[in-house]
Amino acid sequence: MKQGEIKIAGVAHPVRFNMLAIESAFMALEIQDFSQLEKLNNKAIGKSMATTRIVAFEGIKSGYKHLDVPCPYKSADHLAESVTNFNELTAIWPLFTESVQAFFGE
Repeated sequence: MKQGEIKIAGVAHPVRFNMLAIESAFMALEIQDFSQLEKLNNKAIGKSMATTRIVAFEGIKSGYKHLDVPCPYKSADHLAESVTNFNELTAIWPLFTESVQAFFGE
C-alpha cells in the first residue's frame, strides 16, 4: 500500500490508498473493469479534472483516517474549493497507480 502526501494551497495532506480508498474511487468513477483504468488519461479535460479530484479526495480521506485525524474535507467537491492549481492534484496519480498495481498484483 503506497502512502505519501500532496500539497494543496501550500498545505501538505497525507495520502494512503488502502482497499477501501481504491474501492471508493472506483465506485465514484463507475469503473467496472481494469480496461477502463487505461482510458482514464484519455478523457476530456472536464472529466479528467473530476477523476483526479475524486481520486485525490479518496486518498486524502484514507490518509487522515489512518492517522486517526479528521479529514479537513467533507467531500471531493469540498476539496475542490481549496485547489489553486490543477498540478497540485496531479501528484496523486503515481501514488494511486502504484497502490492499485500493488493491491491487485501478486
